[in-house]
Amino acid sequence: MENMYDIRQKRAEAPISEDCKHFFDDVYPKLLGNTSPKYTIEDCCSVPLFKCSAGSLIEVNFEKQNLKGYIPPIRLNGLQYLSFEGNQLTGKIPTQLGELKNLTFLNLIGNKLEGTLPPIFQSLTKLSVLAFSNNSLTGVIPSQIGSLASLSLLMNNNNFTGQLPPELGNLSNLTYFGFNTNRLEGPVPSGLWKLKYLEFLDIYSNKFTGQIPSEINQLKSIKLLWLGENSFSGPIPTTIGDLNQLNSL
Repeated sequence: MENMYDIRQKRAEAPISEDCKHFFDDVYPKLLGNTSPKYTIEDCCSVPLFKCSAGSLIEVNFEKQNLKGYIPPIRLNGLQYLSFEGNQLTGKIPTQLGELKNLTFLNLIGNKLEGTLPPIFQSLTKLSVLAFSNNSLTGVIPSQIGSLASLSLLMNNNNFTGQLPPELGNLSNLTYFGFNTNRLEGPVPSGLWKLKYLEFLDIYSNKFTGQIPSEINQLKSIKLLWLGENSFSGPIPTTIGDLNQLNSL
């Protein structure tokens, strides 16, 4: 069995990839802010926060690391999974994230990010989870998000305004739609009431108006349906009784 000295020696002798150099030279110092670093470049690809394949960083999972800086441009072409959940990152979401074309999971929940959503989503065609809840993001929801084929959306507890774009009804494989506690208004796009794979629809505490349509019974997979604290009008459709999977209303 190898002892700890041998493991450290092999780690020190292993070649450092360009991805690791970029992350520790250009990204990690900006993320830290005034927080002392916990990791060095020798930890890249060898601690659970990182996952590498053929020298490329494919996963960066820096959840709850007390990061107090900002998100700089990240140029990791092979990156598939990026999470900075539960830190204290400030500033805006950089437009350069749109260059991470292999990204499938993007999680920035629970930081202090502000500003509008950048125009990055049209190029992130592989994205399956987009999670920006519990920040201070503002502005409207871009229609580009509706072009993503398979997605879970978590945008709760921000300051988004305006109407939801009708393109969101095109997310035919959508399973989770969370936009509670924002300032969204107007009617809910008709397509959202017809997504047969949607399991969680949470738009609680906004300013939505209009009627809840009888087509709501097309939400065949819905388990959680939170529509309260809005300004819907008209009766609750009787077809809601057709939702056999529903367990939270």
